[in-house]
Amino acid sequence: MKRKTTKYAVIIISILLAELIHDYIQELVYAWVKHSQFGIYVSVLISMAAVVVIFYPAFNLIERYLHFASRKYIEGSKKISKNNFRGLLLGFILALILLFVGFCELWYQSNPIANLLH
Repeated sequence: MKRKTTKYAVIIISILLAELIHDYIQELVYAWVKHSQFGIYVSVLISMAAVVVIFYPAFNLIERYLHFASRKYIEGSKKISKNNFRGLLLGFILALILLFVGFCELWYQSNPIANLLH
């Protein structure tokens, strides 16, 4: 049970973190397309080519490191707590909160923590 829970927590955190990084890079590409000197269609073609040629290998590399880092994060969270499951749950919830803040910042330019404190 503990092993499956850890596995699913690592998978969920890895997927969300990879998506956050992907969205951030996509925002950078879109910003470049809007400000490029080429026509919009040529800019889109160039950015599509750049995504495939540059970012695909990078995402494969990042995905490996994200999975490794997520696993180490979950294992570290479990070690901090005396109860493995409680540590896993605490680390997982903290990671989800941080990812939620990251997505809010990227998608809506809003910080939910700052809004909570006001």
